[in-house]
Amino acid sequence: MSSVAEVLVALVAEGRMPAEQVDRAAELLSGLEEPSPWYVKVLIGAGAWLATAMLLLFFFATKIVSSEQAAAGVGVFLTIGAVLLRWWVHSEFPRQMLLALSLTGQVLLVGGVYGMADGDVAVATAVVLELVLILAFPDVAHRFISVLLAVLALRLLIYVGHMSPAVHVLAVGLALVVTWLGLAYQSCRRGPLRPLCAPVLYGCVVALIGVLAPSALDRALFRVDLYPTPAISTVAFGLMLLGVVLVMLRRNGVAAGRSATVLGGLAAFVAAALQAPGVVLAVLLMLIGFERGDRVLQGLAVLALAVFLSAYYYALDLSLLTKSISLAAGGLVLLGLRWLNRIGEEGADA
Repeated sequence: MSSVAEVLVALVAEGRMPAEQVDRAAELLSGLEEPSPWYVKVLIGAGAWLATAMLLLFFFATKIVSSEQAAAGVGVFLTIGAVLLRWWVHSEFPRQMLLALSLTGQVLLVGGVYGMADGDVAVATAVVLELVLILAFPDVAHRFISVLLAVLALRLLIYVGHMSPAVHVLAVGLALVVTWLGLAYQSCRRGPLRPLCAPVLYGCVVALIGVLAPSALDRALFRVDLYPTPAISTVAFGLMLLGVVLVMLRRNGVAAGRSATVLGGLAAFVAAALQAPGVVLAVLLMLIGFERGDRVLQGLAVLALAVFLSAYYYALDLSLLTKSISLAAGGLVLLGLRWLNRIGEEGADA
């Protein structure tokens, strides 16, 4: 038994600490341990991935995965083995190796299924596999990657199934997950889903930005319509934005008059960005990030806003003079909203 555990047991025996707080105290104290330097982790991770690459070369050199059935079988073996072993190891080198083995097993499994069946079955297998591994593989990085791979597989399934309108369902679903996790993050951290909160939140944010990327690019680049009728997603994101702002206003006790002004301005903003869902989404992510004090989420939101806003401005089929007038008009609207907000503050103080 470690010295920390002995001290906690002694405190409980002396009546100085409730027994139900032992686990929480042990978790907080464990976080005070001196972490390994970043360059040590990089070297350990590189060694683990190199060892895994050598193992794969051995598989292919010995023709163990010479057929689709063999590839799928080896993939199942590697994935299940990595999941089971990961629950027992905690040092950096085996963690990185098991992460690499798990990803390799997934590639072999999905590739084997693709060789034995059609693409739809392989993509559906990937979706189910990643959703299971989000729960089963106890690693933050792996869960983050699994979220990205699951969303990528769903996006491919929508594309190969010629279900382009379903991309709105995927985007809105991801946005709902991000909004719920962002606003209820502390509750999630205290519940049974605590290990999933951070990787699922950030994975959904990055995946959502990727799903919306085609909406910000010229369709001529793809020659296909990968994101039809972007206004549908914009309206959905706008409703979420209004809901989040309303919750924040009520939480901070803002007067009804000022709340109506803010909500009206946001409604006008959503209407102006009707063909740019990425811009509305970036503002939504920014508000959630500021509400949580999450600098990572704020950084992702600022980056997404810069990319989507620049793409939207560039794609406008307008002259430079008209674009300049539009920007100036937008600035005047913001100044007007600020002026109305100050009037509301002075009226409330009076």
